[in-house]
Amino acid sequence: MYCRAHPGTVAIEIITSWILGPTCLLLLWLHYKRYSTRYVLELIVATSHLYGTTVYYLDEHLSGYEHTPVGHRRYFWLYFVAFNSPWLVFPVLLVYKNYLLLSHCQAVYDVMIVKRDQLKAEKKKKNKNQ
Repeated sequence: MYCRAHPGTVAIEIITSWILGPTCLLLLWLHYKRYSTRYVLELIVATSHLYGTTVYYLDEHLSGYEHTPVGHRRYFWLYFVAFNSPWLVFPVLLVYKNYLLLSHCQAVYDVMIVKRDQLKAEKKKKNKNQ
């Protein structure tokens, strides 16, 4: 498939290999060390993979499957569909997981801020009454 690939597809694959590959290794290390920044980086990496795979599929579809023999058991169904579909499925799951996680963290933070502001107001009112 890549022997006759569109230059845009090759460009996305270069970005995926040279930028996202090392970033995934960094992400693995961040998970191992339990850094809180891992969730944001995981969201960025998953979104990037989702974007790259979507462009890969759309580019081929819009060019009329010029570089992929449609219907061919091995090249189309195995290589083009089956081997690339995990790069759509897993990023969607990771984006959803991180959306839920970061939304929950933001909700907890918002409650903490409201409580902090209430305590400040009570303290200020108490000091004013003294």
